[in-house]
Amino acid sequence: GDYVNIVLKDDTSKSFKAEIVNGAEIALGQKETLLVLKLNEMDADIAKLRKAEIEIRRNNYEGIKVPSEALHVLDGKKGVYVLIASQVKFREVNVIYSDDDYVLAEYDESNEKSIHLYDKIITQGKDLKDGKVYT
Repeated sequence: GDYVNIVLKDDTSKSFKAEIVNGAEIALGQKETLLVLKLNEMDADIAKLRKAEIEIRRNNYEGIKVPSEALHVLDGKKGVYVLIASQVKFREVNVIYSDDDYVLAEYDESNEKSIHLYDKIITQGKDLKDGKVYT
């Protein structure tokens, strides 16, 4: 009876809202299970599907994906160091989702201090400081 968003592994550009009708319990170590879903929409591609690998998305987040190792704390504020015109700059990050490998940072193009699209994020380095010239 729960509603979830599903994405086909072969085509992640489309998302479908589906109701879970029936599903097998996943045993420990099992990677596949049978899941019966009900969709309120239909097209030729969906009609062809009887067995498919899907990704179930419970929540959707939008932001900039940043490697976890790039995250630093400076003066109590989380952020990343980026390279702008051969100079290291600290950009503040508001984390909206985190995982072992990455964090998802809120994107606010009006905030000059926050991370922006196409910033060159520094993931490794020694003695990183805001304003330091990279040579």
